[in-house]
This record gives sequence, C-alpha cells and structure tokens, in this order.
Amino acid sequence: MQWCGGLFERLYRGFHNYWQRRGIELEPTPPMVALVFQDQASFAEYSKPELKDAVNSIIGYYSLATNRITMYDLTGVDELRQAGGSRGSLRHIRQILSRPEAERTVATIVHEATHQLVFNTGMQQRFADIPVWLNEGLAMYFESPDNSSRGWRSIGSINETRLGQMQRYLGERPDHSLVTLLNTDGRFRDARTAEAAYAESWSLVYHLLRTNSDGFVQYMNTMKQKPPLGQDSPGAKIARISRCVRRTRPSGRRNGPIDSRPLTSVGFRNWQSESRDGKIFLCRRRYSMNR
Repeated sequence: MQWCGGLFERLYRGFHNYWQRRGIELEPTPPMVALVFQDQASFAEYSKPELKDAVNSIIGYYSLATNRITMYDLTGVDELRQAGGSRGSLRHIRQILSRPEAERTVATIVHEATHQLVFNTGMQQRFADIPVWLNEGLAMYFESPDNSSRGWRSIGSINETRLGQMQRYLGERPDHSLVTLLNTDGRFRDARTAEAAYAESWSLVYHLLRTNSDGFVQYMNTMKQKPPLGQDSPGAKIARISRCVRRTRPSGRRNGPIDSRPLTSVGFRNWQSESRDGKIFLCRRRYSMNR
C-alpha cells in the first residue's frame, strides 16, 4: 500500500511540474480517491459489476463516473507471497519489478492515474467531448516505467510497447489513418483496430510534444474550455487541432516562417511518410523501428 501511495505522489508532482513549465495553469486539486484492494480476488469481487467479464484481465482502472482509481496491491502478488517473501519490503518490491510482466503492470497504474489527474486539475472537464486519441495518448506519454524499486520516475520516455505496436501497424497503415484517428473514436472500440489506434495516439502525442509543444499546449488550453456533454462534429475536431498546430513554430526553432499548412494534408506528411518507410520521427531524430 505504501509503495502504491508513493507511486501516485511521484506522478502527482511530476504531472504538475511538467505542465506548469509548459504554461498550462492547473487548478488546485481536490483529494483524489484510489481504492487499493489487498489482492486480485477482492478487487474482482468489487469491480465485477462495472467491468463485467473483463475483470480478470484488468489490474486497475479509472472510472469517469465515480472519479476514482480502483486497483489491487501490486506488492501482494500471490506467487511471491506464497514463496515466503516479505510483502511490501524493498527486496520484495524489487523482486516484483524484475519480472517481465512488471513493466505493463506499473504502466497500467500510471496510465489510469494520469486520466484522473487530467480531470482533477482542470485540464479537461469530465464528460466533455474530448477525443479519445488525446486522452489515451497523454496517458501513454506518462506511463513508461523505469523498472527500478521506485517503479516510475520519468515523463515522456520512449514507450517501447507502443513503439513496437506502431512498427507492426506501419506495413498496413492506410493514408487516411491520421484523419480517422482525429475525427472519430470508433477505432478504439473495435478489437481489430484498437491496438493500432492506441499506438498511433501515443506516437502523435509524442511527436507533437517533442516537435511542436507550443502548438500542442495551445490545443490543450482549448480543451480546458470545452463544457460537459457538448459534441463536436468530425470536421470541427480536425479544424481545432489544425488551427493550433499550424500557427506555431516547431519547438526549438527560433527563426523561420510559421508552418501554416493543414495538419491532415501537408503539415503532417513528413510524420506519415516517415512512418510508412519504417521509421517514426521522434525527438528531432529518427528511431529505427527495427531495433
């Protein structure tokens, strides 16, 4: 329990520092609730009415309706407890985090806690019409753990899982992929396309924050103004981000003209073509998709 609480507190501090340095004003955060059950069995008993059949494949989740995170104690893994480990000790936690599945376990908890922070710091209003690619891309941007005894301490590291998923998608990625990602949430609801949609969302958020953070921050500030229960048309969704991204200089460029090209036609053609060629433009250099 103490380790889980420490993880949430580090994320809270890192989240506030990250966005405040980039000019996003965050609201005072009310106490946020995380329900941490002792083990998977008690978690499943509580969560089954909400998660239904998915309860056995989920280790934690954020509920938009209750504004709570629900999870079970990551340091109480049954196999390790049965082996006689000292549950919650530094040695025990290190043993857990050295396991292959630990990376996704920690990432999932940070991912869900990021959703909670986004809504409780005023970056977005709950039940507003926020594109799924944005919410999920932000959560994946924050989620990458470091596999030390602390479990997480960095923001914006390369998300190796999503990078690998993007690599698999590149061979079949259609030219209209970015447009469908921006103007509809349907790809996230279809099991056949969800993995690629998540990977592309992380790639897009990473690309914008590393190459045009001013434009992305401007876009995020427009999201703060969206009221609950409103509804944008698909065209309005694309126009909103296009206006923000194309009116600002890419990050780090002190001189040169402002790129005024539309986001989905020419302005992101480099990003799209790099992806189709087996590479994705990240952090001002190319990371091979074949590593």
